[in-house]
Amino acid sequence: MTAYFISTSNLSGGLRSPILRLQTELDRARQEATTGVSADPGLALGAKSGRVVSARGETARLTALVEANSVTTTRLQATQSALSHLGDVAKSFRDTLLGAAQGDPSARAALRQQASSQLAQALSALNVNVGGRYLFSGAESDVVPMRGAANGAQAMTNAFVAAFGSTPDAPASATINGAAMRAFVQGAATNLFNDANWAADWSAVGDAPTRSRISPDEIIDSSVSANAPAIRKLTQALTMMSELGAQSLNTEAYQALAGEAASLTADAMGGLTLLTAKAGATSQRVSEASDRMSAKIALLSGDMDRLEGVDAYEAATRVTRLQTQLQAAFSMTSQLRGLNLFDYLT
Repeated sequence: MTAYFISTSNLSGGLRSPILRLQTELDRARQEATTGVSADPGLALGAKSGRVVSARGETARLTALVEANSVTTTRLQATQSALSHLGDVAKSFRDTLLGAAQGDPSARAALRQQASSQLAQALSALNVNVGGRYLFSGAESDVVPMRGAANGAQAMTNAFVAAFGSTPDAPASATINGAAMRAFVQGAATNLFNDANWAADWSAVGDAPTRSRISPDEIIDSSVSANAPAIRKLTQALTMMSELGAQSLNTEAYQALAGEAASLTADAMGGLTLLTAKAGATSQRVSEASDRMSAKIALLSGDMDRLEGVDAYEAATRVTRLQTQLQAAFSMTSQLRGLNLFDYLT
């Protein structure tokens, strides 16, 4: 004969494990009803869970590239704006050169002042930064690309003195003829803007461009260098007219100087147009890469949703069912705890 020991403690304690299981299942069902994703993908998918892990890693990598491309696009758009401004400076200066009354001393003074002002504008445009990174510094984006005009301006005056034996403002400069002035501009003045002198007097950065990975298999040059020939030519033209366009020069020499400056400015305008177009094409390439990656991210997300996704309606129904079962279990436990053998003894 077997004896069974029955107590309210044993009965209520026996419900503890089912209640804990119901609470765990309810938490899982609530999570799935809220997120629409399996609470335990590894358990639900088994061997297929590796596909989800791979897709999630690829999605994170592509998302990071798309976000980086957004920064690159912003920098390229700002670069185009700066180049457009330089183009406006060049056009305004060339038009003034072509229309100047070159025999009028007051017109010379105004043109000289304009050249000095627009040189400052050009240097300011080249030193623009986005997010603390300088647009025209290439790989050295933490370095201000252009120095001030002081050293370059002094070098121009020194070269003039070395060539003609007098400063541009000295009365002796009135004896310089047009041929001599053209020879000076095309020789000594142009040499001031070769690689070595440009680096010494104007530019603080090298030629290495900013390299940007715009997709898993694409790396591009995403910057414009302050050392570009078009920028040097514009700087040379503005410096010549601001430092050498003195009233002491005779008409022939002044016309030769202004003509050479106009030619340099026209070349600079063409070069700036090409640089602007190149920056625009690069920006478009970045946008297209981002569009392709965004489309792939959408496909991967859809694949993950199909693998991890659950029926939200079924999950909500399961939540209701589990809540009912849990309430019944709690009610039964409460009733069992309220039983007392002494209540049934007569």
